[in-house]
Amino acid sequence: MSGDRNSRPEEMLVITDVFPTPNGDVPKGYHIRDWVDMIKDSFRKVHVVVPTAYVPSWAKHLSFLPSKYRHAASVFDYSFENVEVHFLPFPTVPLSFFRDRNGDLAYIFNREKLLSLWNRCSVHHAHFTWLSGYIARKLRENHGGSYHLTIHENQSWFLEEVNSQDKKYVNTWTEAESLIRVNTQDISLLEKYNENTLHIPNTVDIDNFKPMSKDACRDELGIPKEQTVLLHVGYYKIDQKNHLNLIDAVKRLTQENSSIHLYCIGGGRDEQRIREKVEAEDMSQKVSLVGSVEHENIPYWMNACDVFLLPSYSESFGIVQIEANACGKPVIATHNGGSEEVILDGKTGFLVEDPEDVGELATQIEKALDHGWNPAFIRKQTVEKYSKVNIRESYLDLYD
Repeated sequence: MSGDRNSRPEEMLVITDVFPTPNGDVPKGYHIRDWVDMIKDSFRKVHVVVPTAYVPSWAKHLSFLPSKYRHAASVFDYSFENVEVHFLPFPTVPLSFFRDRNGDLAYIFNREKLLSLWNRCSVHHAHFTWLSGYIARKLRENHGGSYHLTIHENQSWFLEEVNSQDKKYVNTWTEAESLIRVNTQDISLLEKYNENTLHIPNTVDIDNFKPMSKDACRDELGIPKEQTVLLHVGYYKIDQKNHLNLIDAVKRLTQENSSIHLYCIGGGRDEQRIREKVEAEDMSQKVSLVGSVEHENIPYWMNACDVFLLPSYSESFGIVQIEANACGKPVIATHNGGSEEVILDGKTGFLVEDPEDVGELATQIEKALDHGWNPAFIRKQTVEKYSKVNIRESYLDLYD
């Protein structure tokens, strides 16, 4: 897989549960987009297919629908460079009966398109066990070939799959050519299902996520220079991202340091509950829920902050923390399944053992604000471990 792209006969099929649209209406899946950007120049063409619940365009304004269904009303096929992105609709409704069958529905209603791309491509790679990995297994089972599977599920989601012993998960793992997990602690669990299991971490776009002038970024975003800025980027999902305890920790800090201000970037199902928490704690002047931000603007926010926060209950890896580190910013994170493998405690950030320990979270944030960090060292560690050049070679070795 070397030489000029046009001289390579290989085409690649990527099946993924999430992928952003160019207009930003679907704000999830940028880590998959970064992965595709990393791998695309090693193939003549890359086809990305995204199984997507069919939702008519007018339904995106129905606030009672889960956000993923409202986003599905905004998707459209597009291409960039040598990549073609196809959103494959299938009929479903947000009920458990259908959720358990979505993999089969997506496969049945898009079988002709999937089979055409499956036969056309020499390398098949799925992201997430369900739905995409399951669809790849159905294609292999019925039409031959093989597939690689990267398991991006956060820690609690992954353990639920393991503990369920559901055949749709287990068979997807056992029949894969290889399993890739973005953290190391789950490798031994996966090896019970597939001996060809390996650890390859996520990558960071070091060209976009890089140190910039904090003052210039604050001017760009309209953030006062005198503020002590704490930043959190993540889906508004309380039972994963731990927003409520984060707000409590910040409230404690503001009692001693009135310059502290927390900005939360994201969007999703729990936005209203988080806003209610902010109002109930009388923190409206100290906490800003920014909402969704275009991915290309996230580096400005990273560089505008003093400390980045990721106090999650569960992560598989937590790519936002290496994006912050790539900008030279320290990260305060919890032991959540991913952060303890990424953050060098005391060198690139601090770790909190228990996500429920509000006092310790506040203490570590305060400690980070006073700590003498070395931004150049933080970035160097990130570039050496997570740059696209190194991660890409691991995948090409796997495919070869």
